[in-house]
Amino acid sequence: MTIAKPREDAPRRDSDRFLNPIRVPVFWRKNNAERHEAAIYDISMGGCFINTRANAADGENITLEVPTLVPDEVMEFQGTVVPQGRTLYGFGVRFEELNEIQRALITKLIDRAEKQPDRRS
Repeated sequence: MTIAKPREDAPRRDSDRFLNPIRVPVFWRKNNAERHEAAIYDISMGGCFINTRANAADGENITLEVPTLVPDEVMEFQGTVVPQGRTLYGFGVRFEELNEIQRALITKLIDRAEKQPDRRS
């Protein structure tokens, strides 16, 4: 497992971020509008990076629909788009307060990421 080291000039994270890429297909939307396809990367209890072609502005509130282990079932997460160095596609999301069921799903996603080979090298 690879854990990101914070840059000295960056604000501290509330939780560790696991960098072994995990690709979980999700949908996201803002203000209950159009759903956009995305994939979660770099997930932690504090938030995640989502790879998507659609844009959201820093500070916008979004809803993520994350698949559970039950076929065709999703769990919704509320989050806020966070300022970061922009990439071509995607943005960071800080999760709002999580309940125990949401925390359990994130734990399963992190476990899945830890078991996957690191494809970045």
